[in-house]
Amino acid sequence: GSTTEPDRGAGGGAGGTSVKYITTGLGATEAVTCGAGGIGGASGNIAGTDGATSSFGSHATATGGGGGRDGEAVTQSGGGIPGVGASGDWNFTGGGGQWADNDSNQGPTGGGSFGGASFWQPSMLSPAQGQAGIDGVFGCGGGGGRQPSQVAGANGGEGVVVVYEYA
Repeated sequence: GSTTEPDRGAGGGAGGTSVKYITTGLGATEAVTCGAGGIGGASGNIAGTDGATSSFGSHATATGGGGGRDGEAVTQSGGGIPGVGASGDWNFTGGGGQWADNDSNQGPTGGGSFGGASFWQPSMLSPAQGQAGIDGVFGCGGGGGRQPSQVAGANGGEGVVVVYEYA
């Protein structure tokens, strides 16, 4: 999420992960979708958007993380919700984004909020005071912006699909 003085926007949630061991049922072709990362909120207390779903055919899917909330909250508000894996043999939930708060909770200094960590990548560092959030990679949530000026939240990382073939 983005913020205006003197607040801190929330980090976005990371996407989920689904791992599937497939021994039969593969088609000659399979649709692969790497979901787009959520878009960070533009400066001015705007929440980020949710990330899109990633999938490998109908075999494994994982939802994108939720967008971080804006920093205008009177009290602490939750970060972006994590995405979840589905239909796999092993399904994992991504990390949630760090919360947003206003100046009365954090004080006039400090960095922005962390985006959630994914199965593939640890959380990105939060930005320094007065800087826009840091974009997520490999399914991580983007970081929230931090005052003292109007700053944007960061974009979330794109979804990841990995396929191994054993002959």
